[in-house]
Amino acid sequence: PNKKLSTITNLSDVGHFNVASEEGQKFRQKFSWLDDQPLVVYTGAFGRINGLSYLIKMALEVKKLNQDIRFLLAGDGYERDQLSHLAEKYGILNQTLFFINYLPKDQMPSLLSAATVTTSFFIDLPEMQNNSANKFFDALAAGKPIMINYGGWQADLLRETQAGLVVPANDPRTAAEQLNTLISDQAALRKMGTASKRLASKFDVETC
Repeated sequence: PNKKLSTITNLSDVGHFNVASEEGQKFRQKFSWLDDQPLVVYTGAFGRINGLSYLIKMALEVKKLNQDIRFLLAGDGYERDQLSHLAEKYGILNQTLFFINYLPKDQMPSLLSAATVTTSFFIDLPEMQNNSANKFFDALAAGKPIMINYGGWQADLLRETQAGLVVPANDPRTAAEQLNTLISDQAALRKMGTASKRLASKFDVETC
């Protein structure tokens, strides 16, 4: 019966991700290829359901528009080798797109502090529009713009609050254009980051 059911979203650990910008700079200094370039981050599983070939194809299109933008995929999973081979085929592996292994949870705030834009991706499957992935809420907690390629309640929320970017599910080229436009506009990035942080308060683990 409906009266016995409750729907509970995931939560944002705002306090944990509220780190000084210096932490992000320290993270950047670990990588010679990064420096002060814009950084697009994906964290988590490289599973079939995530469809990260979309991200690889988008990174290829972004390189044609802006060779300064860097992509970092932090995680592991079933499609890790396949994704690496695809990036190598496109000539972007270890050029503008890089892989690292999963980071411990206590290092995630530094990684997200270093990010310009964070991402969450799924294949075009209606059931995944109801997802409640950690990466979405961590991005909000860190006050970072988040880019997603699926519809549903998160897409509605991002459009309503302007806390992120909703890109087409099956069009990496258009997504690349939208991402480059955002990253090229510092004022828009700041505004979106502020909206993301504000939205995080609605899901704050300390108050919900």
